[in-house]
Amino acid sequence: MSKNQDLPIYKATYDLMLSLMNYVKNMEKGYKQLIGNKLLDECSESILMIYKANYARGKERVNCINLLKNKLEVLQLLIRLSKDLRLISIKQFSNLIEIQDSINKQINGWLKYAKDTIEAKM
Repeated sequence: MSKNQDLPIYKATYDLMLSLMNYVKNMEKGYKQLIGNKLLDECSESILMIYKANYARGKERVNCINLLKNKLEVLQLLIRLSKDLRLISIKQFSNLIEIQDSINKQINGWLKYAKDTIEAKM
């Protein structure tokens, strides 16, 4: 088990959080409170879920990874909404989606590995 900070998925999610923090600080006040705070909350919860999944085993790990997938789907929706409301630029949107695609690929691989590990023990 690696330290969380050494995991590529942790690093990518941390980068996503930093980018979001920079983008949210420039949002209009009303949207910052409604959408911006939700973006930051979902992202910080995703980082915590990575921590939990890294230390969990078996079905608990699979459950944590599935919760992480759900968090990232909510984030994707909020990021798209931010773009559609012009709270972030197309370039910023593209940057966030690129990071998120990387995270999603890693989640899918991690989930497959976790499920395969459970099946191998049966």
